[in-house]
Order: sequence, then structure tokens, then C-alpha cells
Amino acid sequence: SQTDFEVEKQPLFSMRGEKGDAFGVFRIEVNPTTGERRYILLGAVGNLYTTIQNIDQFSFVDAVLGAKNGAHYETAGALGLGEQVWCLANIAESFEVVPGDAHNTYLLFVNSHDGSTAAQCGLTDVRVVCQNTLRVALSKNGNTFAKVRHTKTAADRMKTAQESMATVVQDVHQ
Repeated sequence: SQTDFEVEKQPLFSMRGEKGDAFGVFRIEVNPTTGERRYILLGAVGNLYTTIQNIDQFSFVDAVLGAKNGAHYETAGALGLGEQVWCLANIAESFEVVPGDAHNTYLLFVNSHDGSTAAQCGLTDVRVVCQNTLRVALSKNGNTFAKVRHTKTAADRMKTAQESMATVVQDVHQ
């Protein structure tokens, strides 16, 4: 799938072979036949940047949803070469603005591998399927999303954000 890849932070070097102050975040693709690894540059970051793997964002959403009846993944995708990755889960709650006009509630997790944004997770009523709908979802709900910066404490902050989001999702279900 588009999101089934890992990323790795590697030092960047000058044309003369001198190690620079910047690091690259690379998407790793493995040829299933030969096992050969191919590295695709997604972005340049500083030395304090810590990667958050795609599998970690899916595990985060899985843990937040727990065994909620009817909750399921709606969409997931990667933008560009994988610079941004999102997953969207329907939390099986809807509301009506006008009778007969149901709106679903989704849990959105978006992560960047190019240093452009923090990992973000929150509730939205926008069904994300592309860059435009992702932009709308984040602009509508940007201030209410839990954000985790890509630093050495990211794993601990992901656990805290996961607990907070689980509480929010539970509150929606009550």
C-alpha cells in the first residue's frame, strides 16, 4: 500500500564528501525479489528531528479506537513521495445538522516525514481522501488537534496524546 514503508534519518554530505549539519529523511523501498534497498529523499531536517514511523501512527489509532463497535478505517494515503501520510478512521458516531443530513465523525492522524509539520491527531467531520480535503480538515480543526513534534521525546508524548485522544473518542460515544 501507499503507506507501507519505513523512513530513516541519515546525515547529508556536501559535494566534496564533507558531513553537513543537516540530515535527510529517506523513504526505504525494498525490492521484494532481490532485497535491494532504495532510498528516496523526502526532506532535510535538523539533528534533533526524530522519525515517527507510519506503523506507529496506525498503532496509535488502533489503540485509541480500541474495540469500539463499528469503528473502522475509511481511508489512508501518502502525499507526494510520502512526505505526508494520513489515516482516517470512522469512529461510528454521526450527527445531523438538519434532519436526514448525517455527518460522520472521524479520527484523523497525519504525519510528515519532511520536517514540515508535527504529527497531528484529532476529530474531524471531513472525509480526507486527498491533499485538498486534508488541508480543509486541518484548517477547520487545527487548534483542536493533539500535536507531537518530531523530537527525542516524541514516543512519550505520543503515549500521552494517545491517552487524551482515547478519552475524547470515549466522550463522543457517550
